[in-house]
Amino acid sequence: MKKKKWVCIDGTVYANGKELTDTGATRPVGAGYEAPAEDEDGNKYIITWDTTKEWDKACRYASLESSTFTSDEEKREMEELASQGFDVSPDVCDESYACDWGHPASVMDEASHEDLGCVVTALEA
Repeated sequence: MKKKKWVCIDGTVYANGKELTDTGATRPVGAGYEAPAEDEDGNKYIITWDTTKEWDKACRYASLESSTFTSDEEKREMEELASQGFDVSPDVCDESYACDWGHPASVMDEASHEDLGCVVTALEA
């Protein structure tokens, strides 16, 4: 069996021996997303997810496409992204593709700002 750091099932993250339930809206922050969560004892946590490379490329293409002053270098970058299929991606509008939601990047204790670490609680067959 392979061990995972975190697993998310129907809005509940299992990490470090605790069941964490998403308690608020997931929102974009920096290069990822975060959401508040609580364990069964009422302790508060912040769950973060990294965006996927595909999402980042699709967003970059959308950004370049909407730019009015596109340099030759940016035009070449757009052509490269288009050749990879990122020019007509509906994923830019659908945030369900933004991250690997089943695998959070980190879970932080909101009070102490301590990362819960790499203790494994979820198992994969």
